[in-house]
Amino acid sequence: MISLKFCKVCDRRSQGIHFGVSSCRACAAFFRRRAGSNLIEKTCMRSRCGVDCFLCKPCRLKRCYEVGMDEKKFQYDRDALYSTESSTIMPRSFDKFVGRPQFIHFCDPDAPTSSKFIDLSFLVEKGEKILRNGPAWGPHSNKGPLQKLVNFHNVFEKMPKNMTTNSKFSPGDCSDCWEYYFLTTASWLTNFDEFQKLNHQLKMKILFGIWHMWGRMDKLASTALARRRSQLTAKSEIAQSNGLFLDVDKLELDVSWLCNYKLEEVEFFIDGFRNWDLIDTVQMFTDLDPTPIELNYMLAQMSFYYAGNRFQGEILEIMERFQQVLSDDLHNYYVNDRKMNNYSGRLSRLLKINNAVQESVRKRRPKTEIAKTLNIFTAEFSHPEIFSSKTMVNTVPDCEICGFESQGFHFGVVACRACSAFFRRTAVCPKWSLKKCQNPKKCKEGKGGYQCKPCRLKRCYDVGMDTKKFQFDRDGLIQVPKSSKLPKTFEMFVGRPEYVLFCTPGTSAQISNPKTLIDVRYLVEKASKILTDGPVKPLISRDQLHKLAIGFSFLENTSTEMKKFTRARKEDVMKIWEFYFLTVAKWLTYFDEFQKLDHETKMQLLLSVWHVWGRLDKLLATAVNRRRGICETKNLLTLSNGVLIDVNKQEVDVGWMTNYREEQVLTFIDGVRARELLTEIDPLVELEPSDVETAYMLAQLCFHYAGKRHSGEIEEICDHFQDVLAENLHNYYVNEKKMDRYSGRLAKLMKVNSAVQKNIWENRSKIELSKTFDMLSIESSHPEMFYDTGF
Repeated sequence: MISLKFCKVCDRRSQGIHFGVSSCRACAAFFRRRAGSNLIEKTCMRSRCGVDCFLCKPCRLKRCYEVGMDEKKFQYDRDALYSTESSTIMPRSFDKFVGRPQFIHFCDPDAPTSSKFIDLSFLVEKGEKILRNGPAWGPHSNKGPLQKLVNFHNVFEKMPKNMTTNSKFSPGDCSDCWEYYFLTTASWLTNFDEFQKLNHQLKMKILFGIWHMWGRMDKLASTALARRRSQLTAKSEIAQSNGLFLDVDKLELDVSWLCNYKLEEVEFFIDGFRNWDLIDTVQMFTDLDPTPIELNYMLAQMSFYYAGNRFQGEILEIMERFQQVLSDDLHNYYVNDRKMNNYSGRLSRLLKINNAVQESVRKRRPKTEIAKTLNIFTAEFSHPEIFSSKTMVNTVPDCEICGFESQGFHFGVVACRACSAFFRRTAVCPKWSLKKCQNPKKCKEGKGGYQCKPCRLKRCYDVGMDTKKFQFDRDGLIQVPKSSKLPKTFEMFVGRPEYVLFCTPGTSAQISNPKTLIDVRYLVEKASKILTDGPVKPLISRDQLHKLAIGFSFLENTSTEMKKFTRARKEDVMKIWEFYFLTVAKWLTYFDEFQKLDHETKMQLLLSVWHVWGRLDKLLATAVNRRRGICETKNLLTLSNGVLIDVNKQEVDVGWMTNYREEQVLTFIDGVRARELLTEIDPLVELEPSDVETAYMLAQLCFHYAGKRHSGEIEEICDHFQDVLAENLHNYYVNEKKMDRYSGRLAKLMKVNSAVQKNIWENRSKIELSKTFDMLSIESSHPEMFYDTGF
């Protein structure tokens, strides 16, 4: 039997039988071009060909003949060049084509539904009373904000040693959990003095937004503590700080009050049931063993960060101030109480857990949207905003001005398009802001309560609308459907008609248009030589982070001579790839810890991180050029090699990568216009990071991404790299910048890195769709180099 796993010529992954031999398409294409030429008569071009470098052309052709390739065995009736999955034939059934049979089988749009109303007024009233009464334990004027939070919530003392086991989860048990976490979070917040200064309406809004996030982290901490106490033995067992113990593999859940389906039909959509995605994170928590102060900081940081991103506007500013206060207090705790001047490495590992929790929330959002689309859950709540990020409710936030249904963020607040259009017209006209109410008897707060223009404009300003927050790159005005009924046509059911209309798997159209081969072997050879030779200029520096910063300046990045890039052709794209790939290779040679690795691991890391490095480099270069006055408008994006791109006018030649038109596939090509990350340039302009900070941002982003992507040994190596660089950064801030309290500035820098990581994660769904429907007709000699790039 012929092995189809590896190419007989280059030992890379095989893509089938070519010329009678199992080989990759790159080697098959090479043999097709060179077979019968005088290349076979030439001698080897290298002294160590194939040992520590790739085969030269004569040796490669000789190798093709040795393994049995023959021009007479050319296959004239080959099938289309599909992906290398085990099955190359598109399943014919409708269920398989859609992707998830239960989307059709478990949903009947015309079936009558009976909603179940759940009144949570009692719970909201209790929460309001707690927030009005303040902390139950009295003032603690001599203690810091984190210690005050610890005085109320210390899971190490609070969680009972005798756990209550639940094998069945009834509606009453679910209600008890909601009540426990909602009221516990309310009481915990009252012990934070900065929170107590807010008005009652803002307090309730924040409580509604964060209580479930607080509960996720509390479950994580309680489960880790129970494992250390040996109260939990199985990996599927979780605990709560109120003493409740659950085994998610054996739990029986009553869903009759949520929907009209059976449990096995809807468990995919229920958060935490059968697949609690934070189980693996518990071990990280157990290994770190955070103190009560650290745990409460993690609870606060994650909750306030989530609330700020969710609500934006005024609440975002408040949440950032809260995080700054707590960061300063945590710094004092480390330096004064723990005598830890260098704590950045431990803090980064703690926040890594927070990031895992936030990522689990983001991953569940597609399931939430599916449940809403298919009307899975029929429960209606008296206060749906409590569950607005859960999978049980289909709710749209209300406009902060008129109280009707909103259509997104406008001028910095959640508003409907009518109020945003009103503000756009009247905010520039001074007469309405000077006039008094024209209808005092009818104008009032509440849904549709503002009957005159002066009162409505005043309300716009009160909730935080600002003309400076106008979004120039908003998407089109897509109408929000008013009917919950499922559209009848298959095209509308899928959501994008072109998925079906533009794609017919297995047709002659695809067979007659073979895929374009992108051979980047020459590029990999250049990079391999760079890593082998080491840095171009030897450097002696005080630490490795400074060495990376100096190496970055040696690469002569951020050119002042700009070249306009109006149309992206294949040659232009290849030049950009070459620039970033080789630049990152040179930059990595200045990192001593990286140089200690074996050559294979170095290449694996380079192939993984070069495009991630390039994403952040574009933002940093554009920020520098905005300060220089080169990028006068926010639609201009620059690369550090001097390329200038206008994202609104950029044209893309897609003929070499697909058989479809530009407007049909441009949404799948990640990074061509980079619209999603343009908003992150303003913080970089304001922060104006130094060379050392820039080097740390690039290194942290790359090594964090590589560790997550490869796991195992690579993850341990990347964690070690980040620890080394975090220690160097701490010394830079304390010794050179004389900044003992740098956590606030560092958090702002890392916020940009998080946005880049989030952008990569969000674009994966587009990449998967592109692969599923075979949108791009390109093949690469090194596909691992283009993972997460969209190509």
